[in-house]
Amino acid sequence: MNKFTIQTENNRSSLIYALQSEETIDTFSLGMLTENRIPGLAETSFTQVDAQKYIIYNITARIPARQLFAGPVNKQRILRVFEGITSALMSAEEYMIPFSSLILDLDLIYCNVMNAETVMICLPLLDVPAQNDPNTFMKSILFNTQFDQSENCDYVTTLINYLNTHPSLQLAEFRRMLLEMERAPKEIKPTDSIPSGLPRKQPDVPKQVQQPVQQPIQRPVQQPVQQPVNPPVQRTAQPPVQPGEKPMSMLYLLRNYSKENKAIYDAQHKAADGGKSKKKPEKQPRKKKENTSEKKG
Repeated sequence: MNKFTIQTENNRSSLIYALQSEETIDTFSLGMLTENRIPGLAETSFTQVDAQKYIIYNITARIPARQLFAGPVNKQRILRVFEGITSALMSAEEYMIPFSSLILDLDLIYCNVMNAETVMICLPLLDVPAQNDPNTFMKSILFNTQFDQSENCDYVTTLINYLNTHPSLQLAEFRRMLLEMERAPKEIKPTDSIPSGLPRKQPDVPKQVQQPVQQPIQRPVQQPVQQPVNPPVQRTAQPPVQPGEKPMSMLYLLRNYSKENKAIYDAQHKAADGGKSKKKPEKQPRKKKENTSEKKG
């Protein structure tokens, strides 16, 4: 298991394993890997050059988990890595791939650079040496990782207690717990919660400032004051733009599509078109003057 190399070509990174002469491929597991896109497992292909056989894994835009854990690790990262390992084990069970084929090594578990989405390497060989079980492997990660102290780290204790009380890991139950912990709101230390109480008093101030605005409306003499009613009408048409004051690009909309973002993009797009349409009437009078000059000639 020391024949792994990494090659990069055309922005695609590949982890390549060169089989040794004494190693035998598990053809059933290899067929499952190459013919299916299995959740939690790295995309796999197989090739042979003369007598040398290679198994190739796509690790584009991913780094080893050990590199991801080099510094303080936050809650999202550890949960994403554990969820990826659990999903890989569940997929292996579904596709009848032996657990022993999955490599439990932080140097050979790959995580997405942006969101820590994790995939495992499955080496489909017969007579693979025994490895640590997943329960022991994940506990070793928790005991040897430096966690982000700005967060509430109670989740680490919860994970350790669960692994201690479930020697034989219940994959579906454990994954469900990981997802629930990941979706839970971020918990901040009590020292960080003090400033959060200050902004709550600020919204009361604008409510009092709006009261004097009602006085001009009560004056019956100032009828022209009704004209400024138009600005509030424009404001009611612009709520979709208020969530983000910066212009929204088409690329951002495609990557983060939702009805709310689509409404924001359309509103900004219409506002931009409205500014351009004011320039069009200037061109029409010029064309009429040219036509009249031709008739006089």
